[in-house]
Amino acid sequence: MKSFLIGVASMLLLLSMLPSCAGNVPTPSLTSDADAIATIVAGTLSAIQSATPSPEPTATSTSELSYVLPRSLYYSAKDSNGKYQIYRLDRDGVTITQITFEQNDLRSFDISPTDGTIIYSTSDNTTGDNQLIAIDANSANRRVLVEAPTSEFFGTPVWSPNGQTLVFSQGNDLYLYSFSTGKSALLLAGSAAYYFTPELFSPDGRKLIVRNHPTPGAPEGAFPEIYDFASNIIIRISEWEGYPYPPTCLGNMTWITQDSFFCFYHSDGGMPMPGLLGVNANDGSIKILMVSKSPFQLVAAPHQDSAGNLIYLYGEHDGVYAQGKPYPTLSLVHSDADGITNRVMLRPETFRVRVAFWSPDERAIVILQCDELGRPSELSLVPVDPSMPVVTLLSDASSVSDTFRWGP
Repeated sequence: MKSFLIGVASMLLLLSMLPSCAGNVPTPSLTSDADAIATIVAGTLSAIQSATPSPEPTATSTSELSYVLPRSLYYSAKDSNGKYQIYRLDRDGVTITQITFEQNDLRSFDISPTDGTIIYSTSDNTTGDNQLIAIDANSANRRVLVEAPTSEFFGTPVWSPNGQTLVFSQGNDLYLYSFSTGKSALLLAGSAAYYFTPELFSPDGRKLIVRNHPTPGAPEGAFPEIYDFASNIIIRISEWEGYPYPPTCLGNMTWITQDSFFCFYHSDGGMPMPGLLGVNANDGSIKILMVSKSPFQLVAAPHQDSAGNLIYLYGEHDGVYAQGKPYPTLSLVHSDADGITNRVMLRPETFRVRVAFWSPDERAIVILQCDELGRPSELSLVPVDPSMPVVTLLSDASSVSDTFRWGP
């Protein structure tokens, strides 16, 4: 089913050298010992400090204590005309700046990890204008990189880790765009039966998680696959319990190392199935950490520290989500590497999680919370250290989409 064309021999050589809500639900069965929590937090922060070099101080720098966020946070939200635009929340956690002023809806965006260049796509269903656009971090130097026919929308663009290459979908196909040449080339060719979208580069840039979307849409969803630039092949994820792909991998993904990543999902019931899997990106084999039914084990934002232990958002739910039923709540927890042993609740709060992702310094999780029906409500910064308060970044996030990116 998966025939694909490679038209980027010279670019592949370059890429091979590239250096990434409380409600009426059962309370999770967790311990909450103050001394244990203090020990875990201290060990976690110590591991983060040893693994992440601190920036060199400058004579003119403002004290880090005056900042709420380690970097500026970019997101998309509706403007006064009801069109999605890109906004920046500064490090003070208060100042918001509108970055784009497009007449057409903004569909998706990504930010260069090196210089902050923003790539985004826009489309107009009436005129058929579909464009892939670049803009500087300060909102200047807007330029159109690629234009597509009416029938070929652009999917989410994804930057390579070194900021030199962009992967994007156009129509059913996947393309590479080189900023050194200003040209794009075909990477993977789709067909009338399926199309590709990019997901995440590995930390070293040698692999790319892509999604294979059957058309018309299959009930199982968009299958994840791993594209290996060195061998120019697609690595399929192993079969599991009779499914051609592990159901949890139809949810969210995050890299653990350059050769492995987590698949996880935090909504209850249906497809994909909630839980947590580990995937070997070299051969597609999986390790089941948490997958169960009744109660469902809900997992969001899993993170592995330098000792191999896990910190993540976790909750349990005893039934399938239905219209009018309160959206499930999650708690911030710590456990051993298996995700189960010695699970301890790190904070007393619970969160209705729509989207959750880690801060670059790995000291906090940003959560787009939702109301009981799953609609976005507010944006919060949740420190791992329970002695630090939860910070409300956006008290009204009802017009915010699910896409967030950290500035460089």
